[in-house]
Amino acid sequence: MKKLMLASMILASSLVNAGTITLLETTVVTARSNDQVDTKFYMDTTTGEGFAKVAVTQEDWSMGGPYGGPWGGGWQHCSPYGGCIPQPMPRTPMFRTIFSQTVAIEGLKLHGDRIVFAAATGDVECGTFGYSTVLRRPTLYLNGNCSLNGKIARDSKLTVTFSTK
Repeated sequence: MKKLMLASMILASSLVNAGTITLLETTVVTARSNDQVDTKFYMDTTTGEGFAKVAVTQEDWSMGGPYGGPWGGGWQHCSPYGGCIPQPMPRTPMFRTIFSQTVAIEGLKLHGDRIVFAAATGDVECGTFGYSTVLRRPTLYLNGNCSLNGKIARDSKLTVTFSTK
């Protein structure tokens, strides 16, 4: 019984600090069921402001073609007894970006090497800014307190939300 009460108190305390902000709500014109939403954090090092990069990609399949067209290029099935039979080109997926936008996240700032979101309940540390060990590229190391979520509803409405724990 004590474990149940302790678990419910921990769950309730995490729900009190949770906050969700809708960053973007728009309609994507050519939305299909195979569209994928990609959201990434982006920090501007000169101004210290935080952004969300949103991209919607769509997967199309190439037609392939019989025997690779008039110039060849199709793969062949050769039997061990001699003779080769041309086979149609395999279909390959092609990805194209149908929507791309950068949205400012109000309250997300870079303080030194710390990424901090100024919420109404207090400051939430989202992670740190540093450089990768191998390539020495600027990298965001997120700790899981902040997240970006993007989804496309059935009515082709794209919604991007920023949530904190």
